[in-house]
Amino acid sequence: MPAKRFECPKCGFAVEAESEEEVIKHVKMHGKEHHPDFKMSEKELKQRIK
Repeated sequence: MPAKRFECPKCGFAVEAESEEEVIKHVKMHGKEHHPDFKMSEKELKQRIK
């Protein structure tokens, strides 16, 4: 299965994982730690996963 990838639109942080769920988990942790005021819905997040 090809890896899923997400790149943060605020800072360029990128995460790659085997599943969309794993990517979402890491992106949410990154967001809470580095961009607590930036909100992105789960739908928007999923649209940015490649």
